[in-house]
Amino acid sequence: MSRCPYGTHLPILTHILLNHTINNVIEFGPGHNSTPIFIKKCKKVQSIEMQNIAWYREIKEKYSANQNFSIDCSLSATGFYELEYIENPDLVFVDGHADSRPEVINFFKGKAPIIVTHDTNTPVLRWERLDIGETDGYKRFDYKKLDPYTTVFSTNYQLIKSLTNVI
Repeated sequence: MSRCPYGTHLPILTHILLNHTINNVIEFGPGHNSTPIFIKKCKKVQSIEMQNIAWYREIKEKYSANQNFSIDCSLSATGFYELEYIENPDLVFVDGHADSRPEVINFFKGKAPIIVTHDTNTPVLRWERLDIGETDGYKRFDYKKLDPYTTVFSTNYQLIKSLTNVI
């Protein structure tokens, strides 16, 4: 398992994918850490690259042979609003454009039972813009054992409770 700054979310994603049924995933910010495990464990993976056309092409070339994988490119902080998404995603992973992570989470509130996001101790991402919480039916878990942090919002309280055991 990777312990680099780009892969500190892997213990959380691995735990969720091994212990909970996750069929459909929407991933903002595809990469060589998260994308392969989603492809291996999920029936449908929709990735959205938001920062770099060369990276989009690299990921598309590497993973498009997988029948359960599709990738879109939306190179702006607000372009994600215009895309069409997998219906009823089980999980949304937010690791894309730095200027839109809170907005992506807010957009999927009520549309996905599990939202996982990376780099939540990075102030420049302006997490104060988040509008999700217990009044919306979501519990929050902050994984601080690896830096940068990973945060999970879920309507599945058993899942949140199980995350306290992740090493």
